[in-house]
Amino acid sequence: MQQRPADSSYVTLVLKNGTEIRASRNELSEGSDFFSALLGSDMKENREGVIQLEHITETVMIDVLDFIRSGKANVTSENAIDLCVAADYLLIPNLKTIVGRFIEEKYKLSASDCLSIYYFAERYRLASLAFNSRKFIFSNFAAVAKSEDFFDLKSREVEQWICSDELAVAAEDDVFKIILEWIEQNKSERKAKFEELFPHVRLAFVSRDYLLRDVVTNNLVTENSICLKLVMDAVNGLTEGSQLPRKWSDSHVVVFTGKETFCYQPDEDSWYQLADAPLYKHRQYQMTPFQGKLYVFPCRAACHAVAGEMYDPLLNRWAGLGWTFQHFPTQTHKSAVVTVKGGIYSVSQTGRTGVLKISTYNVELNSWHDVPIWGFKTLEDKYFGYESCSVAVDNHIYLLGGQRIIKGFKPITLPNVRKKSAGRFNTITNKWEFISEMNLGRSNACGTAAHGKIFIAGGELFSDNVRTNTCEVYNVESNEWQLIANLNAPRSHGSMVCFKGTLFVVVEVYSGQYGCPGGCSLALAVESYDFQKDEWKKRTKIPIDKVFQRKSKKIVKACTLHVTDKVLGEPIKPGLRTSFKHRIHRK
Repeated sequence: MQQRPADSSYVTLVLKNGTEIRASRNELSEGSDFFSALLGSDMKENREGVIQLEHITETVMIDVLDFIRSGKANVTSENAIDLCVAADYLLIPNLKTIVGRFIEEKYKLSASDCLSIYYFAERYRLASLAFNSRKFIFSNFAAVAKSEDFFDLKSREVEQWICSDELAVAAEDDVFKIILEWIEQNKSERKAKFEELFPHVRLAFVSRDYLLRDVVTNNLVTENSICLKLVMDAVNGLTEGSQLPRKWSDSHVVVFTGKETFCYQPDEDSWYQLADAPLYKHRQYQMTPFQGKLYVFPCRAACHAVAGEMYDPLLNRWAGLGWTFQHFPTQTHKSAVVTVKGGIYSVSQTGRTGVLKISTYNVELNSWHDVPIWGFKTLEDKYFGYESCSVAVDNHIYLLGGQRIIKGFKPITLPNVRKKSAGRFNTITNKWEFISEMNLGRSNACGTAAHGKIFIAGGELFSDNVRTNTCEVYNVESNEWQLIANLNAPRSHGSMVCFKGTLFVVVEVYSGQYGCPGGCSLALAVESYDFQKDEWKKRTKIPIDKVFQRKSKKIVKACTLHVTDKVLGEPIKPGLRTSFKHRIHRK
């Protein structure tokens, strides 16, 4: 054993197999929060100058010390895992980040090893690696579920995967098959877990033939009264409306211009033309998918009523919803219509002062009903959300930015400026609360929720309707905003969707000045966000050319929806664009 130095400015690190290394107290304290706390305390290790690190090898500790001194990491395939473990234990986040990037680049994700990589990343808090491996698992779940790593999972881990909305399977039938295959690996012990796993099969979306032929006759189902009742309820149609389809079952991006309806398949970069809406009145409107259908509501209701429309993708047909009478005393402007946990909610402003109103829509009765809002502390708080961006996450509706108030109207006279303010409404408790402010005040931005975060893009800044290309992301857990890469051009009044883990922005592109009252040409562009490179990429344009003589802007919206192949027909050929005037005459 080496003789310990008498110099109190050094300590001895006792490593695996009894190996010792001499190191400077100052260097250790400056480079590691672990050493800083230990050497700044009255603990035995500090007094005696000996620190036991028997789980770290000499080779790895030398690499750690080199990083502390130089800021450069010597990461290899041989030491990456051990170096990451050491960096996590010694609280050296910069080193752990570098190792995590190396592992992400070096080890290509596959169905056989993505689970082990994910759980490693989760254990050592490698955010980027965990995010990408989780995304890979969900998007390739059918193959992952046949791997040895999946068969070795505990029941609670299997449950965590199959309960997710993001699960990618060709059909809900496959979730039932995956459960059966996992149980078959050790049936004597695992069949007791069937009752816990089976409720995560969304029986309302299991094909009826498979439900009657294979599910209702399965021994594990028939031997369990609880599971059997779930199946019989599904057979009798009692589960319809109580369950939501998985997000991954939304097979296409549907784009609506207020009249024309298009379907975009990002995987193939192909466009399809769907049925037009029967009424050409939607200059400004909001829409949301709900229970496999698309609901559209005009933004403004001057006569206390709103006439909406509904698109059924199975029939490729639009239908009017009829007049919906609302209990609003004055003109209403809908900033958003969103789906939250099985219900349609409207975020609107009443009158010209912009008082926030939230309503819920009853599909069966075709009626809107006000929802009380608790939690506002001041009068000004109620003037929130005019032309804000609304995003649904779990049980909350997030309102991001918007205009403070329309200039010159009482009871509060404030300049017509964009707000940085952000808040959320809990649809369970009806309570409002503010969250951290955005980096920029903006209105008419687009946004969506993805991977536990909220993304917002574009919009209008200041009081003169200047459009922006800036984007931000909100971390729900840490309550923090962060700027990310800009769009390729300033955008507003667009729509953002998350399709198979990728963000897409669909928006108008004007060739003339904003508003272009004298007539302007219009293209509808699509951009996608690359999470790894933090950049937006130009993807495509909607295959339609139009020239409008108009005074008001027209809004384009997009969402994800399941569209069958028989409805799609043939894709629109590249370079072939549909003439708006021709379509009107043809109809």
